Amino acid sequence: MRRRFEAVSSGIERRERWRARRKRLLIFLAIATLFAAVVVEAFRRSERPALLTLRHIAAFPSCDAARAVGLAPAARGAPGYHRHLDADDDGIACEPFSRP
Repeated sequence: MRRRFEAVSSGIERRERWRARRKRLLIFLAIATLFAAVVVEAFRRSERPALLTLRHIAAFPSCDAARAVGLAPAARGAPGYHRHLDADDDGIACEPFSRP
């Protein structure tokens, strides 16, 4: 009787682990699909070449990233310019110096 109980409870635990894994996988797939849709839309709307659009997207996280892809400093409207990277709001993002 005890063995039967252990077998049933271990089966329930296995099913719960599988459900948790499946839930994490579905969340990951939803996020990946959303990200892919955003990137595809960015390429569709962009008038710039694909490589330049990729570099612009890669420059989004920080000034270090913008410098790494060769788009810093960037003027407003130019590839590599993102408003949150323009600390003093003067129209130039990722300046190598701070203005007085």
